[in-house]
Amino acid sequence: MRKSHLKFALLNAKRIEVPASFFSMILGLVGLGNCWRVAVDIWHLPIWISESIMLLAVAVWLMLLLLYISKWLWARKAALAEFEHPILCCFTALVPVSTVMVAVAIAPYAHALAVALFVVGVIGQLSFGVYRSGQIWMGGRDPETILFSTCRQSQVVLSVRSVPVPSVIETGVHCFLEQECFRGWPWSP
Repeated sequence: MRKSHLKFALLNAKRIEVPASFFSMILGLVGLGNCWRVAVDIWHLPIWISESIMLLAVAVWLMLLLLYISKWLWARKAALAEFEHPILCCFTALVPVSTVMVAVAIAPYAHALAVALFVVGVIGQLSFGVYRSGQIWMGGRDPETILFSTCRQSQVVLSVRSVPVPSVIETGVHCFLEQECFRGWPWSP
């Protein structure tokens, strides 16, 4: 085996392919950090605990995002296989939702960046939901497999209150996502 082939094989062996499901860690970390933020307000606990958890969430999100982008650049076949899989594809919705959650984490410190991340996350989530719903309408998927990805949008609705965005955006996002996600459920209005 020539030296160049061996070097290429070693590079492929060391590549880390992060699945989209890893972004669920961000939801848990930001949720825990938000709970501690509330605990700080109610019981006057030290603020460094909540903010450390939020900082960890942002750092993990940034690392995962870089690794996930590198997966799309250097392991496109694996990324496409995950995106087209009937079950694993729904975890792709965690990428924009985790972006919205990071906006919640940084909102007290960088309002403009938080709003920008929020808008990018909402647009990404809506785009993913429309794409996956469009596959049902065109007969490419079973309706049972789409519920997971579209109801992730309820997380976006819940985070609208945490990131102070202009009221027009808040009203539009809330009305659209609330109607699309919960239409036809027994307890929906």
